Amino acid sequence: MYGLRELKPTIKVTEASVECPVLDCMCTVERQRHSFRRDARFRCPHHGIYISPSTFEYERETDNLLWCDGDDRALLQAIKTVKRESRIARDNSEDAVTWNVFRLFERTDTLAGLLSALLCRPISNPRVIYWSYDQQSGGVWEPLSRARQEFGERDQRGSEPDLIIVSDQSLIWIEAKVTALNETRPSNPPYSLPAYEAGGNGWFHHAFRSDPSTITNTAGLYELMRFWLLGSWIAEHACLSFHLVSLVLDRQEPDLVGRVAPYLQESVRRAFLRATWKEIYRYVAAGTELFPEREDLLHYFENKSLGYRAGALQAAFSVDEKLPLRAS
Repeated sequence: MYGLRELKPTIKVTEASVECPVLDCMCTVERQRHSFRRDARFRCPHHGIYISPSTFEYERETDNLLWCDGDDRALLQAIKTVKRESRIARDNSEDAVTWNVFRLFERTDTLAGLLSALLCRPISNPRVIYWSYDQQSGGVWEPLSRARQEFGERDQRGSEPDLIIVSDQSLIWIEAKVTALNETRPSNPPYSLPAYEAGGNGWFHHAFRSDPSTITNTAGLYELMRFWLLGSWIAEHACLSFHLVSLVLDRQEPDLVGRVAPYLQESVRRAFLRATWKEIYRYVAAGTELFPEREDLLHYFENKSLGYRAGALQAAFSVDEKLPLRAS
């Protein structure tokens, strides 16, 4: 896996070509435009990566993953049977970051401690559902499938949070952002908005303080609206508290809670939270949970690149301080 220590600080991009970003490589490839493609003319023959002016993609998905033993590969293949889109081989993939971080906590049975620290409340026996895939049933998590139908979503465009975590006390939905932001609007006219408002015997009006058009089109919170609506409805029927967590870069959207809170009906059993990848890094660095792969994960955070901007290499995370979680 290539990161900040293996990549050139700057690359030369011309109208016709892009140089390979790997240190000491003299290869240049044809410049990609518009959509990313895995064609031979964009591939460095020495390092086996497909290159664009802003990012690159590995030949194999496993080249971009920390955890890819037999069980991991089998789970990823199963996830693909329900996941709509996968760009895990790409350097700036949010899915790859999500897998590399949370799969380790799941593998080492340390997820409960992390979630308890992030949510500031005890969490026990968490079970992870990646991109709607339920490892127990071998398909889409049934409560999510039922909620999609209840609120008029089509299977091809149904809500798909990055992580659903079911614990003894809570239902936790985590939407992980690395390159993207939380401002989203429907790409097509929002014909489904009446179904969102009417579904679940009018659950929308128990979950929100405003109407769906305002939240979706004016505030630009279409994705978060859907997650809050479906997640809170499922939690209510399961007699669980509900937490919707937007996991973002430390430098991104510092005002997110203030933007979102006026539209939500929060309570002691229902809360929206902004968390950052840096908080997770600090948690690992503090040594609260000790496991053999801890140093591998710290190195990943410290070395992770996020592609190039105007030819300059971007660091994914700001991890200059190794402090306890939520230290002041």
